[in-house]
Parts: sequence; structure tokens; C-alpha cells
Amino acid sequence: GQCHEPFRLGRLASPDLSRTVERLSRQEIEDGIRRGRGNMPSFGSIDQVSMNDLLDFLQSLNEQRESLAGARRDRATLPWWNYKKQAGAP
Repeated sequence: GQCHEPFRLGRLASPDLSRTVERLSRQEIEDGIRRGRGNMPSFGSIDQVSMNDLLDFLQSLNEQRESLAGARRDRATLPWWNYKKQAGAP
């Protein structure tokens, strides 16, 4: 399973990364993902296009928090695939 899920839906107590955009710059978030931090492993091999998609997704989740409030208890209703469609990815 995933460690970081929006609205803390995951089984682990990992922070909701969609909130990090409120306190860290885009570069700081990317650096944390690439280098790892604390118990989080590094993901330095993520290509830049995928990293940008991930950072855009976190920003989008943060911007849509209020409209996604009803999905907080059901991860299946979060717009995982809708986001990719909106971003123009296949």
C-alpha cells in the first residue's frame, strides 16, 4: 500500500503530502521525494516528467480539498484518473 494518501486515508500515519504545498516550495518537495527523509526512502530515479505530474497532482488535490471533502472516507472516489485525463496524459 501507499504510505502517503490524501486526507490520511492510508493505514500508516504518514503525512498527507497534498498539504506540503502550503508550507514548502515545489523545489523543496521535489528534493524531499528524491532524497528521502526520516523513514521515507529516496525516489531519485523518478524522471522529471513524472515528478512534475506528481507535484501538479499534489497541488491539484490541495486546491480541491473542499470539493473532495466527501471523498475523504472513500479513496475510490478521489479523482486519481480524472487528474491524469485533465493533465492530458494517456
